[in-house]
Amino acid sequence: MKRLLNWGVVAAACFAMGCEDDDPANTDVNLEPPPADQGFHFETPAFEVAQGVEQQDCYFFQVPGTPGTPMFLHKFEVKQNVGSHHMNIFRVKTIKGLGPDTSPDRVVKSQNGTGECFKSPNWSDWPLVMNSQTDGLVDWTLPDGVANKFDGGEWLMLQTHYVNALTQTTPFRGKVEVNFWSVPAAQVTAELGTIFATKQSIRICEHNPNPTF
Repeated sequence: MKRLLNWGVVAAACFAMGCEDDDPANTDVNLEPPPADQGFHFETPAFEVAQGVEQQDCYFFQVPGTPGTPMFLHKFEVKQNVGSHHMNIFRVKTIKGLGPDTSPDRVVKSQNGTGECFKSPNWSDWPLVMNSQTDGLVDWTLPDGVANKFDGGEWLMLQTHYVNALTQTTPFRGKVEVNFWSVPAAQVTAELGTIFATKQSIRICEHNPNPTF
């Protein structure tokens, strides 16, 4: 005799236990970390993004190792749950209204355009490490011999932005995972440098219909 299952009950139980399904829009990303001697891994916890909410969170973490000991990063992998607007990673420089000591768990949460994690002057001189505006996996491998030099103990900030609205939806929940792959110093022939620039106000005058910036 066949037994009939109540799939509504099964689905509810599965959601409560954190089961995965075959639809990537309803599954948390999972990125295999590099071996300990080849880099490091960072991930955010999974977090809910309610309907009508624009969620932007800033997570602070440190490069492994002791101060003064360099780490050369040659490859960056980012994987995001469906619904991400963007993910940025910055090197922390001048502390203004946002920094590693802003909250006890080093996570600053902001919603709907308000809060310190939405204020770009807070990271006006923080070099951008990398950016992703793509759901799923992004693999950014630098050319042979090129690496970005970091110091052990250096602070980084991962900023994740999710939107659950009419024009963009987060069907499941938010989550980001990142792999940082290193190479030996002897293999590095050129160091990569990055900058992040913001323009807080742009004035377009009627008498100048074709401005350039």
